Amino acid sequence: TANIEEAAQLARDIYIDITRKGWDEARQTHKPKPIKAPTVLTVGEFFRLVALTGLITAVTLTTYKTKLRTIIAFVCELGSGRAKGVRHLEWRQNVEEQPLSVVSLAALKNFKRHMLSRKEDNSEALEHAKTTFDGYLRNMRSLFRQEVLDELSSLGVDVIPPPFHEMTYSMKGRSAYAYVSKIQAESLMRAAIADLSVREPGAFLIFVLALLLGLRRQEIDRLRWDMINWERQHIALSPHEFLHLKTKGSAAEIRLDPAMISFLRSYREITKGEYLVHSENTPRNANHYRHYRCERLFKSVNRWLRQNGVNTMCPLHTLRKEYGSLVVEKFGLVAAKDALRHASIDITVTYYVRDRRPINSGLEKLLPFREIDAPSSN
Repeated sequence: TANIEEAAQLARDIYIDITRKGWDEARQTHKPKPIKAPTVLTVGEFFRLVALTGLITAVTLTTYKTKLRTIIAFVCELGSGRAKGVRHLEWRQNVEEQPLSVVSLAALKNFKRHMLSRKEDNSEALEHAKTTFDGYLRNMRSLFRQEVLDELSSLGVDVIPPPFHEMTYSMKGRSAYAYVSKIQAESLMRAAIADLSVREPGAFLIFVLALLLGLRRQEIDRLRWDMINWERQHIALSPHEFLHLKTKGSAAEIRLDPAMISFLRSYREITKGEYLVHSENTPRNANHYRHYRCERLFKSVNRWLRQNGVNTMCPLHTLRKEYGSLVVEKFGLVAAKDALRHASIDITVTYYVRDRRPINSGLEKLLPFREIDAPSSN
């Protein structure tokens, strides 16, 4: 300031704050950092920056990209993008040139109404549409989660996320998603032993690893013999060059029953190569889709399961859910959460199992019993 008295007063105030509060707080009080305006990003720029954070795998990010493009295209009236070849690439480029800020709360509500209104005349199709919309919402919340935003901020980009967290799910409550078992597990196991184990031993091994150990498809596909500790009777499930586990919590020691050890030993004697499930295909890391060595066998298992009453969208994954259901009936929800290697018990309860054990005090057996005469009909 040009005024000597004002300058002296300011210097005095700064000196007092330095002695009382320290340099950092005094500097923040008298010379605060300018507030940086949020960055205006296009959709394509956002995708590029999220990839740089390394927080989301390439395959998962591809799924998120597809869903966000669908939402942006709807909001900006750019069409569905179902064309192939050059026309699809032009559509995608057009979508990714749009600013991320076009996704408003009103626009998201319109997108939700659009998805559901097309199926409202068919109750079953409407339920599927609700599940699909909720899948979009879960994926977008994950894409714009705070961890990602913080990492982008550390790269010098402050993003105002679209209001996905302000939207509500279509399906109300956990019961909308929880697995309801329709499988007679023992009967299905006997049928697989009598038929599948004879016709396609590799397909039967996949069946066993899914139903008896609850392994995911990629885990089955990339499980190597050197991951089995025969002496300590467990599978040391951990990432390797071609196995990228779903979450950090997916790595675990999976305990094996003695009968399972014997079963696996018998397969080890007849199986070629380093992987439990033999395939002529070699594993590879694909950036934009999930590559499976055992794709032919997976299709064979799914076909057999549908022929034997497992009529779900993903029969093989249904076996994993049935495994969780069997565990919870014997050992409870916490054990099922650990067995399924979920990050939280909420995932187990919401999407996999319910605790169906009888709920009582356990003291009913002490009640005195006596026969009571039936009331007279007169």
